[in-house]
Amino acid sequence: MGGRRLAVIGAGYVGLTVAACFAHLGHRVRCIECDGAKALSLARGRVPVAEPGLEALWRRHLADGSLSVCRRAEEGLPGAEVVFLCVGTPPAPGGEASALAAGGRQGHGGGASRRPRPNAGACAGRRPGGWSRR
Repeated sequence: MGGRRLAVIGAGYVGLTVAACFAHLGHRVRCIECDGAKALSLARGRVPVAEPGLEALWRRHLADGSLSVCRRAEEGLPGAEVVFLCVGTPPAPGGEASALAAGGRQGHGGGASRRPRPNAGACAGRRPGGWSRR
């Protein structure tokens, strides 16, 4: 199997879509989801979002081994050439973007900061209004 080794942190709508699509393009993708029940469900092929064709794509690439799910950064980050941070960014009480969700994931799974850094990092996700003005 060719392609790059990728890690996707967060298995919400954006993370699931990113992971499935990159696996479909021929990359090897590890999806890291800290919610144990959600990670187990995803590993069994159950996708909790309504997006036409996503569950079939997800199951296809779980079965062929190009996509896998884990709960901890220690399992998902080693060997990753690119990491996609796909965590929610809820609005703060005043309605402005709160970076707390993304900031809290820097140590996702503990010990992640002691791992060798990947060659590249990327951030994908939906952001509340005003995010780009910060």
